[in-house]
Amino acid sequence: MQALRYWDYYDMTETFTDLYDKSLNQQAFSHLYDVIISRENILLAYRTIKSNKGLRHLERIEER
Repeated sequence: MQALRYWDYYDMTETFTDLYDKSLNQQAFSHLYDVIISRENILLAYRTIKSNKGLRHLERIEER
Protein backbone atom coordinates (compact mmCIF):
# COMPACT_ATOMS: atom_id res chain seq x y z
CA MET A 1 0.00 0.00 0.00
CA GLN A 2 2.77 2.43 -0.86
CA ALA A 3 0.33 4.65 -2.79
CA LEU A 4 -1.73 5.20 0.34
CA ARG A 5 1.33 6.46 2.18
CA TYR A 6 1.96 8.95 -0.62
CA TRP A 7 -1.68 10.03 -0.46
CA ASP A 8 -1.33 10.58 3.27
CA TYR A 9 1.95 12.45 2.85
CA TYR A 10 0.35 14.92 0.47
CA ASP A 11 -2.92 15.03 2.44
CA MET A 12 -4.94 13.73 -0.52
CA THR A 13 -6.55 10.67 1.08
CA GLU A 14 -9.73 12.48 2.11
CA THR A 15 -10.03 14.13 -1.30
CA PHE A 16 -9.66 10.86 -3.23
CA THR A 17 -11.94 9.00 -0.84
CA ASP A 18 -14.60 11.66 -1.27
CA LEU A 19 -14.32 11.49 -5.07
CA TYR A 20 -14.55 7.70 -4.97
CA ASP A 21 -17.63 7.79 -2.72
CA LYS A 22 -19.30 10.30 -5.04
CA SER A 23 -18.57 8.10 -8.04
CA LEU A 24 -20.13 5.09 -6.32
CA ASN A 25 -23.29 7.12 -5.71
CA GLN A 26 -23.21 8.49 -9.28
CA GLN A 27 -23.01 12.04 -7.99
CA ALA A 28 -21.59 14.86 -10.07
CA PHE A 29 -18.15 16.18 -9.17
CA SER A 30 -17.62 19.82 -8.40
CA HIS A 31 -14.34 21.70 -8.52
CA LEU A 32 -12.56 18.70 -10.05
CA TYR A 33 -10.18 20.91 -12.02
CA ASP A 34 -9.10 22.56 -8.77
CA VAL A 35 -8.17 19.14 -7.40
CA ILE A 36 -6.27 18.23 -10.56
CA ILE A 37 -4.15 21.38 -10.60
CA SER A 38 -3.59 21.54 -6.85
CA ARG A 39 0.03 21.63 -5.72
CA GLU A 40 -0.47 18.52 -3.60
CA ASN A 41 -1.88 16.51 -6.52
CA ILE A 42 0.92 17.61 -8.87
CA LEU A 43 3.56 16.64 -6.30
CA LEU A 44 1.82 13.32 -5.70
CA ALA A 45 1.73 12.60 -9.43
CA TYR A 46 5.41 13.50 -9.81
CA ARG A 47 6.43 11.30 -6.89
CA THR A 48 4.35 8.39 -8.22
CA ILE A 49 5.91 8.70 -11.68
CA LYS A 50 9.43 8.94 -10.27
CA SER A 51 8.92 5.80 -8.16
CA ASN A 52 7.57 3.78 -11.11
CA LYS A 53 10.29 1.36 -12.19
CA GLY A 54 8.36 0.05 -15.20
CA LEU A 55 8.54 -3.44 -16.58
CA ARG A 56 12.15 -4.39 -17.23
CA HIS A 57 11.29 -7.48 -19.28
CA LEU A 58 9.41 -5.34 -21.82
CA GLU A 59 12.55 -3.28 -22.44
CA ARG A 60 14.43 -6.47 -23.35
CA ILE A 61 11.66 -7.57 -25.70
CA GLU A 62 11.67 -4.21 -27.50
CA GLU A 63 15.46 -4.39 -28.01
CA ARG A 64 15.14 -7.54 -30.16
